[in-house]
Amino acid sequence: PFTPENLISNFFLGTGIDIVNVNYIGDPQSIGSFENAVNDIGLKGGIVLSTGFVEDANGAHLCGFNEPCNSISGFSSTTTGGSDIDLVSIAETNINDAAVFEIDFIYK
Repeated sequence: PFTPENLISNFFLGTGIDIVNVNYIGDPQSIGSFENAVNDIGLKGGIVLSTGFVEDANGAHLCGFNEPCNSISGFSSTTTGGSDIDLVSIAETNINDAAVFEIDFIYK
């Protein structure tokens, strides 16, 4: 299943790393992954965090919450992401539609 924990395990961390804790703050539709972007940005794949719906992000081969990977383009929508106290302290203003990963891991 598509979960924040699976997203981190499959796209962010490699061998020799144990995930201790994954905490995601945000709307489930604000996280996703991308693939086949070597020619565009030099990466085979990775994680997308959006302040709107990840399916609305411009780019190639995006995979969103319960959505297949395909080419998608458009404009973002408002989500139920809420706020994050750390981002508010940096921005010194209200934050809406936050998408934040907090990850604890151990290198073996």
